[in-house]
Amino acid sequence: GLATPTAARPAAPRARDVAQLAAYGLLLQAEFGSYPRTGYLVYADGKPMKVHLGPAAEREVRHILTTLRSPARYPAKLPMDSRCRGCIVRTRCPLLAPA
Repeated sequence: GLATPTAARPAAPRARDVAQLAAYGLLLQAEFGSYPRTGYLVYADGKPMKVHLGPAAEREVRHILTTLRSPARYPAKLPMDSRCRGCIVRTRCPLLAPA
């Protein structure tokens, strides 16, 4: 398993926390030869929250990395939705269309 401590515990794992955990999985894969099937997010309450990783998470994080490395990094603008409200970079996000 894989664990990473973060902030206050949400009702469900936050997408950004899962993405960070999935990225750590790539580091483990590079070191130990296999991508983890599960990981754990540890929020401020100290209780681990189990997260399924496996092949789908690996593909998703590799897609994110490929997109970030691409010269056409942000091909489309997206409307802001409820997921953006808590994002710390929303005011500078290159993916969001102007309101």
